[in-house]
Amino acid sequence: MTNTNTQRETKILIVEDQYWPRIILGKTLDQLMPNYCPSYQPGSYDNATNIRDAERKIREEKYGMIFLDHRLPEEDMGDLENRDMNSYSDSLRNVGYNRLLPLIAQHNPDATVIGTSSLSEQISIKPEHQIDKCRCRETLESVLKKLYTQRETKELKGGNE
Repeated sequence: MTNTNTQRETKILIVEDQYWPRIILGKTLDQLMPNYCPSYQPGSYDNATNIRDAERKIREEKYGMIFLDHRLPEEDMGDLENRDMNSYSDSLRNVGYNRLLPLIAQHNPDATVIGTSSLSEQISIKPEHQIDKCRCRETLESVLKKLYTQRETKELKGGNE
C-alpha cells in the first residue's frame, strides 16, 4: 500500500446528526483506529451533522472511511435537538443513504462506507458494512478487524484486487 493510500484511508467522515451518537462514535474510533492504522491521530475525523454539510464535504474532500446515518436533517438545526426533540425528530428525513451513497460513489469511490442507521433492515439501498450504535465498540471493532484483515490479505498477495 502506498503512503498516499494510507493517508486517505485514515481520513474519516462521520455523518451523524445527533450529538451523543456522534461523540460516542468519535471516542470509539479514537480508541480502536490506532490498533488498525498506526498513523491515525485521535480526533482527526471530520463531522457532518446534516445532508447539506455532508454533500459539501463529500464533494470537496477525499475520505477513506465514511460513517453514514440515514435519517438526517436537510440543514443545520442548531440546538433544536436539545430544546424540542419532537420538532427535531420531525425535521429528519430518510435521505442519508439514498442521496449520499451515489455522491460518495462519484466523489469518493475508494471510500469504505459504514452505515450507522438503526433502520437498516427497512432500507433497500444501504452500505455493505453496518454497525449498531447501541453496541458501538463491539460492532465497530468487528467491522474494522474485517476491513483491515482484507486489506492485509490483498497486500500479501501483492495487488489491489
